[in-house]
Amino acid sequence: MSTLLKKVLFWGSLTALSVSAAYGESWATKTSMVYARNYLGVAAANGKIYALGGDGYLNYNEEYDPVANTWVTRAPMPTARTGLGAAMVNGKIYAIGGWSSAGFPLSTNEEYDPNTNTWTPKAPMPTPRQTPAVVEVGGKIYVIGGYDGTVLSTNEVYDPVTNTWATKAPMITPRSHLAAAEVNGKIYAIGGYLNPGYISTNEMYDTVTNAW
Repeated sequence: MSTLLKKVLFWGSLTALSVSAAYGESWATKTSMVYARNYLGVAAANGKIYALGGDGYLNYNEEYDPVANTWVTRAPMPTARTGLGAAMVNGKIYAIGGWSSAGFPLSTNEEYDPNTNTWTPKAPMPTPRQTPAVVEVGGKIYVIGGYDGTVLSTNEVYDPVTNTWATKAPMITPRSHLAAAEVNGKIYAIGGYLNPGYISTNEMYDTVTNAW
């Protein structure tokens, strides 16, 4: 290795360390949830994080305060379930879909108000399913993909103001257990499961043109 290259790598390492230190790039262990679980829904509202349901067909609702680093138990969901999705709009959380202990997918849509610690049933999804991606864009909630006995490409959007659902253009690649995020009004559906295994697929959905 040349002396010049060694110097470049050395100073590059220092730069990376400096950037890391400047931006506080590190992990820290925080207070654990009261109940250990997976396949839960998680959403943030008013500076706090809510962990809902989970494997074992649970109706648990736990609130985490990052400032105090504490958990408290809140009003349980009316419908116990696993594999649900969750999103926040205007300070309220919507727990959508999932799988029931009776062995079938759910279309359930329940609204949680952290200010009153109460739940309200809302219009159910047109397509019952578990393990979809759930993401909020422009005050509406998109529920994408999932599983109802088969892997889905379904894309449905919920408007909390009108309490109505609409069907949108399906994903190119059907899948469950995927994740999604919004950037500049566009949704990116990433990864997931499609028989016979996990996939690395990344597809972009434009909410304005309704195209993938």
